[in-house]
Amino acid sequence: MSESENKGILRFLGICAVLCILIFLIIWYAPSIFKAKPTTVEYNGFHFEKVGALWYTQWQNGPYVYNVPLRYNPEEVQDVKIIGELSDKFNDPEKIYVTFDPNQNDTLKWVALAKGELIWSLIGPLQKNATDACSASSAECEGFPIVDCSNTDKSVIYLVPAKTSKVIAEGTCVVIEGSEIELTKSVDRFLYQWYGIMK
Repeated sequence: MSESENKGILRFLGICAVLCILIFLIIWYAPSIFKAKPTTVEYNGFHFEKVGALWYTQWQNGPYVYNVPLRYNPEEVQDVKIIGELSDKFNDPEKIYVTFDPNQNDTLKWVALAKGELIWSLIGPLQKNATDACSASSAECEGFPIVDCSNTDKSVIYLVPAKTSKVIAEGTCVVIEGSEIELTKSVDRFLYQWYGIMK
């Protein structure tokens, strides 16, 4: 066998060896590289399952068990800070007013999304008497009460579009802040504390 044939065979064997190593590495590491995001999460004794875009968990209030849908699971909202504390007066009102500034037209769709999720939990599983309100007069708010955090005789949740996601609790008012879809993340963080799932 000539020297050139030997070199050709060695080159072929070398290529085969490299291909075998590459195939082995792909088979070995592919499951971790292409691993799908988990569709279930266990947190503080609660089981969460993702269905579509929402996470569901079961939560009991008295004799009733609710399937609670939230946009984020608890692990996804741990970075949202809750600052301050509410007074005892907040927890036992005739009504909870969920309010927002109607003059921020460019953010209203995100506020509406966050408010819808919040009010569903309030009047459903949490069994609170929640009502829509606005912080200022406008055509969109005709017929709604005008309420903000200065109304210390009322329990108020104020949804505020802001760059930073956080929840500020003071007295009888909760201010929930976040940018665009992140506003719903702050809402979920607040609800997880209210449900007793997170501290």
